[in-house]
Amino acid sequence: MASYYSEHGLKEREDGHTSESSVQRGRWVNQLVDDFMDVGRSSQGTPVAALASPESYLNVARLFGEFRDNDESGSVHQRFLEGLIMRLHEEANSSSTGPPPASRDFIRKLPALAAAQCPTSNCVICDEGLLSDAIDSSNSAPTNYVTRLPCNHHYHLTCVKPWLELHNTCPMCRHEVPSDDPRWLEKKREEERRNTLEVKEMMMYG
Repeated sequence: MASYYSEHGLKEREDGHTSESSVQRGRWVNQLVDDFMDVGRSSQGTPVAALASPESYLNVARLFGEFRDNDESGSVHQRFLEGLIMRLHEEANSSSTGPPPASRDFIRKLPALAAAQCPTSNCVICDEGLLSDAIDSSNSAPTNYVTRLPCNHHYHLTCVKPWLELHNTCPMCRHEVPSDDPRWLEKKREEERRNTLEVKEMMMYG
């Protein structure tokens, strides 16, 4: 049976990674998620997560599986991806809808970082260097770039975007980010009402 790389016309290096550029990688990384997001666009006012089929979660799990290498060293990269894939499989097999997706506006406004703002470490999802995809004066609007979530964890945009299109959490620390899901918005309003009530009671009774 042909490998994933030969089926998609990608050249594979001896170390098991493809030799495609980060921009090319971004095109196929998001391909599996496109159909899933089209479903959400076709029904205005309906949470995307409520329309997701188990296949949507399994497709993203397979997508992250493509980033795994063949060594059994138990690296941080390997353990991190195994955790993400396990969570996606559990959600695909669960009767609940799982977490809502991050809001499209939040994803669209994710910052593009310059080299001075990037850590020298690798993206924990793809295990490739972050600095190589930092923006500079000659590349002001790249297809793929390094971005930072509010919890201060850094990723390539094309690596973290598929996860955010299914979950409104950081894949590393599960810090919550904004969502358009009506149930999530109502939960946040209820939390705000409770917090306001608690502050008023503290002021009244000391």
